[in-house]
Amino acid sequence: MTLWGFAEERFALPGVAEQAVLLQDRHQVDVLMLLWSAWLAERGCIADEGLMKLALEQTEALRRQLIVPLRAARRALKATDGGTLDGYVALMQRELAQERLQLGVLERLGDDTPQDGTVCASEQRIIANLCCYWRSLGRVSDPLPGSIKALGLALLA
Repeated sequence: MTLWGFAEERFALPGVAEQAVLLQDRHQVDVLMLLWSAWLAERGCIADEGLMKLALEQTEALRRQLIVPLRAARRALKATDGGTLDGYVALMQRELAQERLQLGVLERLGDDTPQDGTVCASEQRIIANLCCYWRSLGRVSDPLPGSIKALGLALLA
């Protein structure tokens, strides 16, 4: 399954969208990196700090310069009574298009990552990858939020 297909499927699972957006808003994590971490786990990959660092380096400019500003504009439009549905939908479509580009970059990195041959995610592998992402954000001494663990469990299909 492609990373985009995986992301669409898993984001639609009960509780996943809510947990992911909560983490994004409270802890400034990248939802796409969380989904990629789970996708890697499902493919039998355990991420290491080098892989996470490379992924962040290759996606940060796209995220910072396009995705985050589009999301902020979309949310601001939604919060105002003057926002039109057409404008909101147009911004959401642009944001999704940029997210799809970021997932494409991450998928190529994942395709080059060694796998252990299993084709299902285990709780242990997902949590390990999510922890690796958390540490790659420089939060080595911060405890892993329970909401990341809850998201990891929700992502198991």
